[in-house]
Amino acid sequence: MANIKTIQGDIVRRILSAKFYFFKYLTEKPNEYYNMYPLVFSLGRVKGGFWGIDFHYIAPKRRIVLMSDLRQVSPSLVKSPIRFAAEFRKRMSKVRKFRPAKIAFKRYNTDNIIAGKIIRIAPEDWDAAIQEPVERFINSKGNKLSSKKIWKETLIKGLI
Repeated sequence: MANIKTIQGDIVRRILSAKFYFFKYLTEKPNEYYNMYPLVFSLGRVKGGFWGIDFHYIAPKRRIVLMSDLRQVSPSLVKSPIRFAAEFRKRMSKVRKFRPAKIAFKRYNTDNIIAGKIIRIAPEDWDAAIQEPVERFINSKGNKLSSKKIWKETLIKGLI
C-alpha cells in the first residue's frame, strides 16, 4: 500500500479503463491552470498517455452525484471497463447530467507524472477518495488557485 498525501492505493505502471488513479503531475505547457494532484477516473489510453475525468475540477457534493451516475451507466464499469469507457466518452457530450464530467475530461501525458508514481485506488475506497481535499490548482505562473473558484467555473461551464 502506498500513498501520496492522504490518498492510499497500490502503485501501478499501467493505466486501465474505468479505474481511479492519483498522482503528482507537472506539465511543461500549462494553459490557464492545471491540477498538480489529479484524481482521475480513466477513460482509455492514447499514445503517450490516457484520457480521464479529474474529479477535483468538480465540487465535492457534485462528485458524489457523478460517481453515483457513473455506476448506473450500461455497460457496467465493473464488468466491461473498456466498453464502459468508450460508451461514456460518447455520452459525456450528449447527456446533460454528465456535463461536469465533460468539463473535467483531460488528456494526461504519462511522462509528466512525477517519479512515475501512479496510485490505483481500490473500488471500495472510491467514495472516500473523491471527498479528500488534496487538489492543488496551479496557474501558468506557478501560483496556487482557489479550489472553490475552479469548482464554480466548472459548474458554470456545465450549465451552458
